[in-house]
Amino acid sequence: MSNKLFFLIRIITVLLAIGVWSYCGNSGGGGGDNNGENGESNSAGDVETETVGGVSFNMIYVPAKTTFTDTTDLSEATVTSAYEIADTEVTYELWSTVYTWATVGDGAPVSTGEGAYFFSNAGTMGDNGARTNQHPVTTINWRDAMVWTNALTEYYNAQNGASLEVVYYSDGDSSYTTPFRDSRDPVATCATAATSVNAGDCDNPDVKSNADGFRLPTADEWELAARYITDSNSDGDIKDTGEFYPGNYASGATLATTDFTATDLVAWFGNNTPTTGNTTTTQPVSTKTANALGLYDMSGNVWEWIYAWYNATVRSVRGGSWFFSATNLQVGLLSGYLPYLEFEHIGFRPARNF
Repeated sequence: MSNKLFFLIRIITVLLAIGVWSYCGNSGGGGGDNNGENGESNSAGDVETETVGGVSFNMIYVPAKTTFTDTTDLSEATVTSAYEIADTEVTYELWSTVYTWATVGDGAPVSTGEGAYFFSNAGTMGDNGARTNQHPVTTINWRDAMVWTNALTEYYNAQNGASLEVVYYSDGDSSYTTPFRDSRDPVATCATAATSVNAGDCDNPDVKSNADGFRLPTADEWELAARYITDSNSDGDIKDTGEFYPGNYASGATLATTDFTATDLVAWFGNNTPTTGNTTTTQPVSTKTANALGLYDMSGNVWEWIYAWYNATVRSVRGGSWFFSATNLQVGLLSGYLPYLEFEHIGFRPARNF
């Protein structure tokens, strides 16, 4: 073998190794590549593993696409930028690790966010305190979820030497200088009326939309991730036959939610009859079959807070839960709760810009 050929093979080997190390592919991902960070090509379903406080979690890559947005597949919306979304609902383990750093800390400067946070609720392991830390965190309101994603960003930066930008701010003037670190209700800077225009109203934070920190998914992002199977013809949408989960399906299911056998494979839900699929409690995350992107429990286990209004005073939740019937698992179904209320059947999963 000539020296030139040897060195060429050596260079190709190194480049391939760098590509594998920087971003790991998920074998279950759908089609449709986009250029992402550092110019590498990324496919739907690619996995990026992150760690804070010794707890790891996976973020799944979702390309920008057009998708349907209701249970009848008559409306549609376009997600204009690629993003990442967590492959599971936030576990109590991850929640409490970030919560402890954010509220207690160990004496680091407050400017880092450590020990600078206040929450309305400390969170619960699933639907009661007897569950494990692998159950989704519950009994946290929308404000808690929103503020916690800021804490996750700041904790991630502190531990990884990163500089992700916080997404939610309390300035009220779009200056983006004061990260939202307080979800308590009531406090002077957190009005209960969703229509409040007071500076610092935590139901209406200043949102830095181009920031790359962790945040709640938007309504369209959540639905795209829940519906995505593949962009088989690479036309920029997932609306063709076989490319998406219809609006009356649970995410990942092969038939509508009226079919309990198909729904039971992918979701924990609360129907009493037939007994297939019956559950009366939360369950550990990722114990059902994932959808095509590799996302678990997009339907069932717990409702998920998202960054969207359901109406003028109520924040949206998606996906259904263990507490409700299979009908509520439909990927096109939108529901909501007041942002300062918390329940044992609501949790969330973070997203971030890519």
